Amino acid sequence: MARLTKRVIEAAEIRDKDYMIFDDELSGFGLRVLPSGRKNLILQYRIGTRTRRLTLGYYPAITAEQARDKAFKNLAAIRDGQDPMQEKQAFAACPSMKEYFQRFMEIHAAVHLKPCTRLRYEGIIKNHLIPMLGRLKIVEVTRAHVLQVHFAMSKMPSSANQTLALLSKMFNMAEAWGLRAENTNPCRHIKKYKERKRERFLSANEMRRLGEALHMAEEASLCSPFAIAAFRLLILTGARLGEIQRCRWEYVHLDRGFIRLPDSKTGPRYIHLGRTAIEVLRTMPRVAGNPYLICSDHKAGEPVNDLQNTWRLIKKWSKLEDVHIHDLRHTFASNAVAMGMSLPMIGKLLGHTQTQTTARYAHLAMDPVIEAASKVTDQLGDLLALPKPDESITIDGVATVVIPDCPAPLAEQLDVEDPNALPRFMTSAQAAKYLNLNPRLLDDWRWRRKGPKYVKVGNNVRYTLEELDRFANF
Repeated sequence: MARLTKRVIEAAEIRDKDYMIFDDELSGFGLRVLPSGRKNLILQYRIGTRTRRLTLGYYPAITAEQARDKAFKNLAAIRDGQDPMQEKQAFAACPSMKEYFQRFMEIHAAVHLKPCTRLRYEGIIKNHLIPMLGRLKIVEVTRAHVLQVHFAMSKMPSSANQTLALLSKMFNMAEAWGLRAENTNPCRHIKKYKERKRERFLSANEMRRLGEALHMAEEASLCSPFAIAAFRLLILTGARLGEIQRCRWEYVHLDRGFIRLPDSKTGPRYIHLGRTAIEVLRTMPRVAGNPYLICSDHKAGEPVNDLQNTWRLIKKWSKLEDVHIHDLRHTFASNAVAMGMSLPMIGKLLGHTQTQTTARYAHLAMDPVIEAASKVTDQLGDLLALPKPDESITIDGVATVVIPDCPAPLAEQLDVEDPNALPRFMTSAQAAKYLNLNPRLLDDWRWRRKGPKYVKVGNNVRYTLEELDRFANF
């Protein structure tokens, strides 16, 4: 035996079988020479009745003195009851984050989560977590790594917070499954981003525009009648999009005025139907062999999977570019609040299980607040000797002058048996006949951007009766 130094290590000869040279100063510290010529610096120690051999590194990647320092630290840990070799083997057997994501989805998500939640989690894992954490071992992930993921999504605060919550749940499960030490969740003490709750709901004027767009699309067959019915039901019931999309006719009880969903975001629930909603359901088309209310035009026996593309067209035609489908649910709730309904009643209509969830809709009803503000300002205006406001001014997004309805003179002069039976949205040929004009003149006006206003839907042009009458009276 000798003190292991650079000279001793380099002088060690290569033999047919591996052999070891131990240091005479530090117990267990030695050199293992392999027949291949590789020289490993090792630490040999005992745990109970077992002899274990820990490789510290191979020469010359690690020097003798560096290996001596590592051996000294490991011997100190062994005296404290630790087993460096077992820790090394456990680290090698520890799954990577990519492997753990798959295990979490198979063992936990597949059993305890709803399909829509699983689909959302799969998107978060695929798009954000695997690219940034996939190669790390689960025990290697620190708070710095989680902060890096959270900050990378800072421009999407809601998605960033959802990702943080998902990671926190995953690391809690990892502790329960013994893959990480207790109380080592790296998501702790990370502050979530402030989210802006959407306060968008439709005013009365916007609702009229949306209704006209839906009527136009229905009369001109510009989109699926099932999509139009879906949007009307979303407005009239306050239901969630998925609840209407996946609703089956067997859940609908028109004679009792409700839809009984066996499962929803908050578990089984009732969707209560008003008379108008019942009438929409009564007049909806049904497809033989398809059990769903909102049937797919492309897949037999399946519901519509995506209404977003159709909604983009509808909101473009109705000039509601900033409105989301979920805002229709907000509109239902805000109108209920404006009518003086209690929060528990509104919560029952919306299928909420907690009152505080319903309370967020109370601030959406602006009409009572505006009415109260008008009363206060009118009284203060009298004290200031200000002129009284014109009663023709109404608050509905912008101040407008109310023009009383009057019959269109031109409609009375035309030889029309029943003016009320005319289509609400007219083609160019119908509009020219209605105005008693040459169709080419109407086309020329449109090219010169003159004449009556029109709505362009794709390659189709439509005129409304109101615009034609307004142009005729101008």
